[in-house]
Amino acid sequence: MESSKAVKEYKEELIKSQEQNERLTALVGKVTVEKEWLTKKLKSLGSSKLKQLVDLKPNTTRSSSFLSTSLSIITSVNC
Repeated sequence: MESSKAVKEYKEELIKSQEQNERLTALVGKVTVEKEWLTKKLKSLGSSKLKQLVDLKPNTTRSSSFLSTSLSIITSVNC
């Protein structure tokens, strides 16, 4: 009787672990695709645009604009 309870608990734990593994695998895949897309997008901007993005004296307005643009790009990728 005791061993059947242990087996049942083990199977339940195994199923939960497999489900978590599937969720994490999907998340890793999604993040990998986003990273690859963003890498290509940055390369396509060219060096002059990249210099504008990397400024030693941050401009709050431009930073806010860049963040909102980045968020809209990420959101459009997720849809």
